[in-house]
Amino acid sequence: MKKVTSNNYHLWIIIHQIHDIISKWEDAVLIESSITSQQFLLLWIMKYLESISEKPIILTDLIPLMYRNVNSISAMIYRMEKSNLIERKRDLPDKRASRLVITEKGENICKSAIKLQRKMINDLFNDISEGDQITLLSILRSMKKKVNKILNLTELDTDPEIDDPQKTAFFLKVLNK
Repeated sequence: MKKVTSNNYHLWIIIHQIHDIISKWEDAVLIESSITSQQFLLLWIMKYLESISEKPIILTDLIPLMYRNVNSISAMIYRMEKSNLIERKRDLPDKRASRLVITEKGENICKSAIKLQRKMINDLFNDISEGDQITLLSILRSMKKKVNKILNLTELDTDPEIDDPQKTAFFLKVLNK
C-alpha cells in the first residue's frame, strides 16, 4: 500500500472543512428563505430535472443525484410536504409511484433562495481567476469520478455536473431570470 503523505492528509482535512463551512454558510444565508440547504438542494434538483426532461419527477430520480438513501429522501419529502413546499400527486400509471411537484410556496421560496445562493457563489469565487476555477473544477471532477468508481456508483445522464453542457447552460439561464 502506498504511503499517505502529509499533503494527502492536509487535502483530506481541508476538503472536509470546506464542505462543513460552506454548508454552515449556506444554512445561515438560506434561513432568510425559511429553508435548509438540503431542502434547497432538493428543490434545485427538481427544477433542474423539470428543465431538462418532460417526464414526471419521482422519488427514485432524486436519490442518486443527492447521494442519499431512499429513507433519507422520503423523510425529507415528507417534511417538505408538511411545510407545503412540494406535493405528491398519485396520478401516474404505476399506482405505487408518486409524481413530485413544487408548490407555489416552494417556487417562491426557491426563487428567493436562488438569489441568495447566487450572491454566495459570487462572493466565494469573485477573487479566484477563471483559470484557477477551471483547474479546481477539473481536479474536483476527477475526485468525484474516482469516488463514484470506488463506491460503484454509476454516472447519471441527468447529473448536473456531467450532463450535456447545453442543457446545463439552459438551466442556468432559467435560474438567472
